[in-house]
Amino acid sequence: MLGDAGIGKTALLADAASRARAAGFQILTAAGVQSETHLPFSGLHLLLRPTHWDSDALPGPQREALRVAFGRSAGGPPDAFLIALATLDLLANVAEPSPVVVIAEDAQWLDRPTSDVLTFVARRVESDPIVMLFGVRDGCQTSLLEAGLLELPVGRLDMAASEALLDSVAMGLAPEVRQRLLDEADGNPLALRELPAALASDTASRRETLPSVLPLTARLERAFSQRTLELPPDAQTALRVAAINDESDLAEILSCASLIAKHEITVGAFVPATAAGLVEVDQTEVHFHHPLVRSHFNRSQAQPISWQYIRRSLHY
Repeated sequence: MLGDAGIGKTALLADAASRARAAGFQILTAAGVQSETHLPFSGLHLLLRPTHWDSDALPGPQREALRVAFGRSAGGPPDAFLIALATLDLLANVAEPSPVVVIAEDAQWLDRPTSDVLTFVARRVESDPIVMLFGVRDGCQTSLLEAGLLELPVGRLDMAASEALLDSVAMGLAPEVRQRLLDEADGNPLALRELPAALASDTASRRETLPSVLPLTARLERAFSQRTLELPPDAQTALRVAAINDESDLAEILSCASLIAKHEITVGAFVPATAAGLVEVDQTEVHFHHPLVRSHFNRSQAQPISWQYIRRSLHY
């Protein structure tokens, strides 16, 4: 399952788990977090904790490989193939009394050894009563995307669905305010729910105009900032300049970014941002993938930058 931040992957996975549980399936879950991506097999440990992985049901070499991977036994680097076989056999054993659904949310942040094991298993469970569901954020890399598994893109809501969702969480908005929120959310369910809550008060939410940069809740900030934290400094500078520019002229953005950075910034600075799905860049223009990415960079200025000031400085 592939989609932007806040597009509804978590809600869809939760609904799938609820339906599967009601149908008698066992549910095994894990969620990737950035703070554990450097810990080998941390995601697998989370997934297998509810099972009896350390029992005699597994062959000795497989069980010992898992024990070493999970810190239960001393030894050299664990055999990745034995760990993958152990996981496959363990899930098959668990699925004997009733089928199993394995769900990994934010799978792009699972540690690489765990991703490799789950990829191995996902390619071999067709004959077993096991279903595996992974939620992956667009623009992120994981070995799960390299295995030829079935992919389900999760797209933005259409206008009718966006209007219905916004009206369900924020009734009585002034027409201009309502339209602005619809435009800023651009079909993103999380944004449609959170933007009204980010407004300062009920009075503010009913006024006829809103500030040029909308306030964001902490949840929205996290959703739209996580991909930006790992960008190189030049990429972040170029994006901040693009965010405050009312136009999308690539040459002007690069010139202004270079002025701020005090060294030349070239179009190559946008490569990590385009790979992360934050912007699209052609030969002459820069366009943000989602309006709230622009809002995030506008709000993240350590010191607010005046576009007019920068533009005037270019001509001195």
